[in-house]
Amino acid sequence: MSTDESRHQQLTTNVIRLPPGCTFGPKHRISPHGITLIIPSTKARTEDEEDLPVIWVDFTPGSPNDPFHFSSTRKLVIMSLVLFFAFITTWEMSSYSISGNSLRSDLRVSQVQTALGLSLYGWGFAVGPLVLAPITEEYGRYLVMIISVVCYTLLHIMLALASNIETVQAGRFLMGLTGCIGPTLTPGFIADMYSPKERALPMALFTFVLLAGPAIGATTMGFVEANESLGWRWVNWIQLIIMGAFTPLAIFGLRETRSLVIVERLAANFRYERQLQDGGRYTARSEVEKLPLGRALQRSVSRPFLFLVMEPIVTFFALWTAIVWGVYFIVIAGLPFVFSELHGWSIQITGLAYLAVAAGSGIGLLGNFVQDSIYRRRVQKDGTEAGLWGSMVAGVLFAIGCFVFGASSTPEASWFGPCAGTALVLASAFTILQCCLLYLANCYGAFASSAIAGMSFMRIMVGSSFAIFTDSMFNNLTVRYSLIMMGGIALILAPIPFVFFFKGPWIREHSPISKKLIEEETRRLDEILPVGNDIGGKEESVRQSAV
Repeated sequence: MSTDESRHQQLTTNVIRLPPGCTFGPKHRISPHGITLIIPSTKARTEDEEDLPVIWVDFTPGSPNDPFHFSSTRKLVIMSLVLFFAFITTWEMSSYSISGNSLRSDLRVSQVQTALGLSLYGWGFAVGPLVLAPITEEYGRYLVMIISVVCYTLLHIMLALASNIETVQAGRFLMGLTGCIGPTLTPGFIADMYSPKERALPMALFTFVLLAGPAIGATTMGFVEANESLGWRWVNWIQLIIMGAFTPLAIFGLRETRSLVIVERLAANFRYERQLQDGGRYTARSEVEKLPLGRALQRSVSRPFLFLVMEPIVTFFALWTAIVWGVYFIVIAGLPFVFSELHGWSIQITGLAYLAVAAGSGIGLLGNFVQDSIYRRRVQKDGTEAGLWGSMVAGVLFAIGCFVFGASSTPEASWFGPCAGTALVLASAFTILQCCLLYLANCYGAFASSAIAGMSFMRIMVGSSFAIFTDSMFNNLTVRYSLIMMGGIALILAPIPFVFFFKGPWIREHSPISKKLIEEETRRLDEILPVGNDIGGKEESVRQSAV
């Protein structure tokens, strides 16, 4: 009996004994480096190549290995940990800013040099996701997250012991590079574990901690800054203590949620345990023609830029959120300027003014439930665009909030005006970011991290740069006209969600990237979202538009 006939007979007799979720596929050409061709070509194979049937490895329906089917407890633990890391990294934006006076006094540096530390932190946030987030899509989220948490924790020692501003600036940039993983990967964790109709609340909580973090950081660290025996160094020591307690929780509490990586590991285990005894090579579909590490990284790093340049959805949302984030930095910098310089408040009371930021974020979180209710009622008619209703309203309210903050930023005006404007700006910014993040997660599914990394790159690079010239802008234009000017720009950009609401399906239909990337998650959703269920509607019951 020939070798091929023997393998065919073995295949026939063993097919019923394949592990659950495994099925036979056609022959593929195997090289020492893995599968190189989908179907063996007519080209003669080399001595180190072999044509073998493959055994596809997939999740079984309802498999507990599939992140969609993790237990509620496991999902809650994972989300709590990633949300806390996202929170602490945004908390440290304002904690650095509020401790700027003691830092300048201790190191004898200028306001611009100190503000550069805030911008460098933001720039690290912008650059880091371009490399780290796509790598997690290729090789998994858990390892990158844990390495980032450990490095971020240790960098606090560098800042707390810094003897010059250059060390502080370098440390701040490195902290941005490592800390960016928290806010960047959270939408990816959400997309990994929750179906589109379940993502609204987790994404809203993410947006809340993203915007409320600086408010809580400034409020709490303002009291540390006001204590002459503590100051900016103890701000870093306190944050080191918090991160030191969090790190072991992250190591033992987090799990891998990238489904392609999990399936590839299952296939690798089967290859090790069963080898070729079942008549084929156990293989994950994502392993076919998988690139070597160097080329894979090159493709991964370029993917966010590809999204940013080639996907109009990402491009225009990036432009819009860049202005939103820039105004956010102006408000964070403007509050101490208004209340300390114009109203003569102490540093402790000025820190309490940041509660307006938390209040605005809280209002935005409550508004998310209204937006989610609208989404559920309108999804059958509007498809994925049902998630844009809140952003259409928030775009206009955001501009109004800027006008209110600016108009009331005078010594004669009540303190309530800037606080009310701040709350309105933050509530609107919350809704805008929440809708943009959720819309991108629904459009790009398992590749949401790359799409969001592209948007975040422009958003954070532009927004963080505002910190450098905010004081100069306040001195030249005053806070009043600076915010009024930004309100005018925001009003010009407000029509963006209206365009995507009416033209979003057409734009996605003509986007080759979007069409290609939804195939993976559509296959996964087929296991849990039967055709014709209650989230149906236009665009094949929203299945394509939902992912």
